[in-house]
Amino acid sequence: MPKHSYLKDEKTAALLAMLKAHGVGFEVVHTSGHASIPDLKRLAAAISPRALVPIHTFEADRFPSLFENVVVRHDGEWWEV
Repeated sequence: MPKHSYLKDEKTAALLAMLKAHGVGFEVVHTSGHASIPDLKRLAAAISPRALVPIHTFEADRFPSLFENVVVRHDGEWWEV
């Protein structure tokens, strides 16, 4: 079982068991999850998205002033893609 607490919950344990049963490897690769505004701007310019939806951020409301085509959605909000 993975040592990371967020991978030990019941649903994740079931997913990991299914992956193992089907011979699908699983590897934890940790990153800081932090990116600078200039790096995010380069990424957005490179992929030229029709809609850019900021996720996992406390600053989603700042994105429209920094990027084009921003659609702000809130945690837990579902929408059609």
